[in-house]
Amino acid sequence: MDMVITNEARMRSPEERILLAVINLAAIDAMEKPIGKWPQQKLTENARTAMRFLYGSGFEGYCAVLGFDVNYMRKQLETDQLDGRMDKGRITTEHRRAFKANLRLWKDKVRMK
Repeated sequence: MDMVITNEARMRSPEERILLAVINLAAIDAMEKPIGKWPQQKLTENARTAMRFLYGSGFEGYCAVLGFDVNYMRKQLETDQLDGRMDKGRITTEHRRAFKANLRLWKDKVRMK
């Protein structure tokens, strides 16, 4: 999957563009296919660190600096609404399934603590 740079991203400061790149990379890493088959699936290391970022205070801070609503951003990640707005082939059904599986695994892990 390629990084997505929008016209809005080009108008931001270099520092803000770095924050956008980190968010983009976390979203991509969060779509890595889990290891193994259900019900013994595990998160990849990239997916685990991405979920820790996306559902932690780091993502909230980045969104605040960029003027994004963190709840809206998480909702967009968790639903299929991104599919129709992305260029063809960037986010596939397989990516969405992997993200949903990773989210479920992450939430189960957090609940166990």
